[in-house]
Amino acid sequence: MDSFDINTKLANLFGRGPDNRPNFRVVWSTSQIEKRKGEVDIYYNEIFVRKEWGIHELPKYSMCKDRWVLERLIPLNNPELTEFIGYEPLFVFQDKDANYLPLAWRPIEVLLHSLFHPDIKSKSDYIDNENKLKQEEEDEIFEELNNTSPLATALKEGSAVTVGS
Repeated sequence: MDSFDINTKLANLFGRGPDNRPNFRVVWSTSQIEKRKGEVDIYYNEIFVRKEWGIHELPKYSMCKDRWVLERLIPLNNPELTEFIGYEPLFVFQDKDANYLPLAWRPIEVLLHSLFHPDIKSKSDYIDNENKLKQEEEDEIFEELNNTSPLATALKEGSAVTVGS
């Protein structure tokens, strides 16, 4: 599943914000910039030239280059940023040693499930919950199959018959 498919699935499952942007998305870290108000140092090669005040486009994820990032759309309360609603990172696709991890749906699914179900704290809790949900779904299906019309029940039990034409 590529980033387009994952982003489509995220928008379909978790909806969109007030400005029609998806509530969750995956992005390539190196492609992300953000506009910040403030003072920045201007350099020519490695020579300091001056300090400059204003709105500047800066890399959003300078600390984790060339990684997939799962982001969430939230209200922002940072006077340096020019947006009031924006994306903040939830998960960077890298391991504990900062090695690249490929983009995949399953880690996103597990993370968002734990975000919306905070009572699940461990892997075994997650598996137990998945099994419980699966059992509930199976019970619903069997209940639906058993709660059919009186005619269907009679046909199933053999107390009614069909006559061919």
